[in-house]
Amino acid sequence: MAELSMEDIVVELQRQSFYCGQIIEAASIVEPAVEAQYASLLEHSKVDSSIWTALREARGIEQLYSHQAQAIDYIMQGHDIVVSTATASGKSVIYQLPILDLLLRDPQARILIIYPTKALAQDQLASLNELILQIPALRHVLVSTLDGDTPSALNSAQDRNQRTAIRQSASVILTNPDTLHVAMLPGVARWQTFWACLRMVVIDELHIYQGRLGQHVAHILSRLQRLSTQFQFVACSATTSNPQAHMQQLTHRPDIKVISTDGSPRGARHLVLWDSLLKAGKLSTSAFSDTAYIAGYLLRCNKRAIVFCKTRQACELVQREITDYLSTSADLRSLRSQVMSYRGGYAPRERREIEAAMFSGRTRMVVATSALELGIDVGSLDAVIVVGIPITTASLWQQAGRAGRRSQTALALVIATSAPVDRHAVASAENSQAVFDRCFAPAEITTDLAIATAHLQCAAFERPINVEGVDSGFINEICDSSEELVRNVLTWDAATLRWACPMSYKPWPAAKVFIRSTRPTNEDDCWQVVTISNSSSNQKSVGRRVLEEMEAARALFALYEGGIFLHRGQTYSIDLVDPDTRTALVTHANVSWHTAKRDYTDIVPALALASAQPWPHVQYIYGDVEIATTGIGYRRIDSRTRKVVETVDRASPRLSTKSRGVWIDIPADVARKLVQSDYSVEASIHGAQHALLAAICSVIGCAPTLLSTECIGQEMPHRRSKPLCLVVFELSPVANTEDGPLLRSVARSRDI
Repeated sequence: MAELSMEDIVVELQRQSFYCGQIIEAASIVEPAVEAQYASLLEHSKVDSSIWTALREARGIEQLYSHQAQAIDYIMQGHDIVVSTATASGKSVIYQLPILDLLLRDPQARILIIYPTKALAQDQLASLNELILQIPALRHVLVSTLDGDTPSALNSAQDRNQRTAIRQSASVILTNPDTLHVAMLPGVARWQTFWACLRMVVIDELHIYQGRLGQHVAHILSRLQRLSTQFQFVACSATTSNPQAHMQQLTHRPDIKVISTDGSPRGARHLVLWDSLLKAGKLSTSAFSDTAYIAGYLLRCNKRAIVFCKTRQACELVQREITDYLSTSADLRSLRSQVMSYRGGYAPRERREIEAAMFSGRTRMVVATSALELGIDVGSLDAVIVVGIPITTASLWQQAGRAGRRSQTALALVIATSAPVDRHAVASAENSQAVFDRCFAPAEITTDLAIATAHLQCAAFERPINVEGVDSGFINEICDSSEELVRNVLTWDAATLRWACPMSYKPWPAAKVFIRSTRPTNEDDCWQVVTISNSSSNQKSVGRRVLEEMEAARALFALYEGGIFLHRGQTYSIDLVDPDTRTALVTHANVSWHTAKRDYTDIVPALALASAQPWPHVQYIYGDVEIATTGIGYRRIDSRTRKVVETVDRASPRLSTKSRGVWIDIPADVARKLVQSDYSVEASIHGAQHALLAAICSVIGCAPTLLSTECIGQEMPHRRSKPLCLVVFELSPVANTEDGPLLRSVARSRDI
């Protein structure tokens, strides 16, 4: 096919055989191209000529965009800054250039760059090293990542030496909030030289740090500023409505310069809203099928694209749908190897391979979860397909912005699925037109006392706290009633006349304070999916390879004997599930169907830890629960038609895990009244549990994806004998027992 412009591609798309009016014309728009606005640095901001040579040789940069020049001028003047501009607007240059200049002027200077993910840090490590290698005076400079993938000091002497070398010799360390919190700050004595020489802290993807994670990061940065004060903050954020206020919340720095006028060029962007269920003379196919057709069409037009999916399973199914569709066409069959999937759960090595293949152009299309939403460089892209309307405007524009770098015309096509949220978005012309609005919500962080208390313990461990002296500002940043809190939760050390961390948090307080929503997976929680090279299910079989590792909460619903496991577009038959070794053995199976588990889940309250009585005769109880899933078979689903082709009865081992939950015991007289009124007791409980779950999410402000409930349906082979209750549980064990949404719901229930 001849090379088509993006305008022609959008027109021709509507002439394809699979098109039957799915585009919602009223909501689809074309954003005009924007020309670049350039500027020069002010006289006092001039940098060494070798830096310009490096930028020109490594990046092809001859001049700076206006927002880059403005931001760099502020940095050179010593200001704290936040840059809030569009995706792919060249934000990394804003901190890379001053870092190079600082290292040339002060060889002893140290720089810390904080990324939200390890993958993004690895990507930017290569980018910064590429520049440094172009500058002869800096070729001796060590730039390194330090994160969970860095060999642990607890292992061999070689591993200890590697971490020591990073700590002692690295001029620039790329890390994440987790490692800063749990490894760098508590080891204050070992890191003393680094903190003393720290001159710049860069926070990339600032908009990620909202809600409870944002509060954790704010306290971590306050702890950092207790140990080192002679540095400036440089932050980069996606577009939000309050970048300056958000950064002030996170850093407690009052005078922050904000740069939000984007000077980068942008080609025209076609924004298309596609309703996969829309009828126009005939019924459309499913969202996944439509995605495959559109993807095949773009590949035929020689375009490179990302397809974003909301879940891991959707990512695998869409990737398989695309490759299956390509197989049906002689002119597209050779392109199957150029379509890859990318999601959480893959080994780091696999993810780096996929990223490199995308960047080099060897792969022309990647089907990904939001793991690729952040700024990992995968090269120039022509189009983005978003399967399912993102929940937030910011997320939609982060994804849409991955295509169309510089003056390149791009396509962002958003597919509305059958999900209720999507149906609401396309229910009316007004709703549809709001999908591509640029109304960004403000970024906010929580002010939870339990989180503040936990970080106060960590800070006291790092250096005992002087309430009335040098730490008065720090404790005011922690919370309003800080002095009283210090006296209530810390231990007075008469020898130093300071407040110290109590023994209950030692020996390493940060190890007990998890900043993400769930506890990191450890070996006890982790399942391994192991592929074997033959059809034998003997666990001693040769040719074993760990395909994937997953947490127990995910294994409950993904691993069942006879089912199909999807990994990088390949289908594997699950031959054996062994709860004792937490291993699932799988063999490659070239089948055209996937499976859906038939099971029932029991949630059994085990130990009450807290309670409230919001209404007379009603106890709202929080505590430990056991979650047990029993597989009784599966449904085979044709991957092309989405129709169930067979229902299979096959028992699978009962899998269990533990979590925290809330429950309300149902009095026997309530059950009797339901029966007398011809209502199903179990159906009533089921509906009430989902209502309770929705109420908790609404009142507490947590994502529905963090919680679940017991679903009682047709798969239950017999009526189970157990006390009647409403129960909601946390899908993954929450990191801090005092920090989980369900325990917070108990406290809120007392106020209702």
